[in-house]
Amino acid sequence: MNVVFIGIGLMGGSMSLAMKKNNFAKNYQAISRNVTTLKKAVELNLIDSHGTFQELVPNADFIVLATPIDAIINQLPMVLDLIKETAVVIDLGSTKKSIVDSVVNHPKRKNFVAIHPIAGTEYSGPESALADLYENKTCILCDIEKNTPIILNKVKELLHLLKMNLVYMSSSDHDLYLAYVSHLSHIISFSLSNTVLNNKENSKEILNLAGSGFASTVRLAKSSPEMWLPIYLDNKQNIIKAIDGFTTKLLEIKTAIEKNDSKKIVEFLYNGNKIGKILK
Repeated sequence: MNVVFIGIGLMGGSMSLAMKKNNFAKNYQAISRNVTTLKKAVELNLIDSHGTFQELVPNADFIVLATPIDAIINQLPMVLDLIKETAVVIDLGSTKKSIVDSVVNHPKRKNFVAIHPIAGTEYSGPESALADLYENKTCILCDIEKNTPIILNKVKELLHLLKMNLVYMSSSDHDLYLAYVSHLSHIISFSLSNTVLNNKENSKEILNLAGSGFASTVRLAKSSPEMWLPIYLDNKQNIIKAIDGFTTKLLEIKTAIEKNDSKKIVEFLYNGNKIGKILK
């Protein structure tokens, strides 16, 4: 088994470490425009070697696209053009509809399985890779009716090896749901960070008093802007809908506080508490 990663940062690097830990393949290679990243990945034993698209893709048995969304959309058709008939291609992108649409009529569409591992940290780059990043996490597989059983089973074999919990849905549903539970939460984190930092006169004093609640809420604001920009633009309709819903609730509690409406405030807080019965 020869595995090729296109992009070898946190997500790709962590998957490579997990594959190695579980003896999934014999050879691990990577493609990246960043030579420094490739050298670091070899140094950290994430990969064995690196090369170009033309050198590595045609001989790969398993290909993992772990680049930003806009790059995946451009790279995926080129990858499918070059692969052999038995090769398996997956992507780790945080949106799915535009990615699957980019190869909807490709003759090798069946070789591509659109997945989204719900895993990650606020850090980026190969040095942030973790061998256990994917363990006991959820992985969403989208539009699997487009795949042959042989290709799909190879992907499921890998995901089970990585101890992931599998969920299946359409790419459209994926993008809608993730706008609320992932994309919006990052926007809120960045917004809170900007709100405090915008208070230029007092931001230093405010941050000196920050506790664990503030730290956990703004943790996501440490995430890579280069990664999140294409996600926000690609899934903008669903994200705008999520922001509108959040804004409505924010104005609701603001109004209740302005009016000293204790009943409304308590109702708002207790209703929010209900999430604890779902997320345990």
